[in-house]
Amino acid sequence: MGMGLMSLKELEYRMEKKLPMRLIDLRSPEEYGLGHLEGAENIPYDCMAERIGELEGERQPVIFYCHRGGHSLQAARIAAARGIPAFSVANGIAYYRGRHMVRN
Repeated sequence: MGMGLMSLKELEYRMEKKLPMRLIDLRSPEEYGLGHLEGAENIPYDCMAERIGELEGERQPVIFYCHRGGHSLQAARIAAARGIPAFSVANGIAYYRGRHMVRN
């Protein structure tokens, strides 16, 4: 398995078409609580080492995102090294204002 980059536009397309994926928000629980993408699970980047096992055996793409893209790139690399089909949302979601944002 490998890893790749995914644009927000491509992610939106996948969400619109309801394509299979597992979406992981790597931001803090506080940031996640302020707003996150529909269907995203919150696994803070600081917890990735202890929680990566939750993703092992995943066959559908696991798409990581964070605020600016750095942590998601690292998480995707870690996941791919464990055989998980992983993608990082390029440049993060800092400026995303699309319809898939859930605001609490």
